[in-house]
Amino acid sequence: MLTRTVVTVLVVLAVAFGAVGLVAIPPGALAGWVLLAGAVGLIVWQGVGHLPENRFVARPRRPAWWAGVAAAALCLTFCLAVTGLVAVAGAATAVSSTLLLLAVAAWAGWRSTPAKTPRAEVPPVRFSVVPPPLVAADLATDELCVAWRRSYLELLRAVDEPTRQRVVVQRQEYLDELERRDSLGFARWLDSGARAGSDPRRFLTSGG
Repeated sequence: MLTRTVVTVLVVLAVAFGAVGLVAIPPGALAGWVLLAGAVGLIVWQGVGHLPENRFVARPRRPAWWAGVAAAALCLTFCLAVTGLVAVAGAATAVSSTLLLLAVAAWAGWRSTPAKTPRAEVPPVRFSVVPPPLVAADLATDELCVAWRRSYLELLRAVDEPTRQRVVVQRQEYLDELERRDSLGFARWLDSGARAGSDPRRFLTSGG
């Protein structure tokens, strides 16, 4: 809100003193200001028209000639405003006032620049380190029972869903292999109220 007010005041002052300068300036000097403004507009037009198209410098939405016309009008208005200020207050006051107005305009432009939003820090993704799964069919029965109980601890330590799903699948393979080797002992273990980390070995009769 403050920046918009400052810009409005600067525009009003520039137009007011520019009108005074337009009345007070000699025709020859006016022609010189017009030529200077035209040269500035031409330079801006050509410069904007040759801006590279990359991710660092983007072309404006309006055509290049629009930027040239705006620059020429701004330059002519500024020159006439300075001329009007000299006619009203004198050269010394005009110089000091112009420097002050330029400083205020720079401050207003700085205030209107959006602040950069700091990047949010992304926390590192944690993955649990789990040893490679054992092949259930290659284990002896005692080793299979130990692997079954150890997998329960691995399931509790899993900190991400892919690891958890891998351990769940491996535990299912252990159960399938136990049932294949000794279906009766496996059934006795289930009937006893088997828990996720309990040892089925004492209910099995088959060796391995």
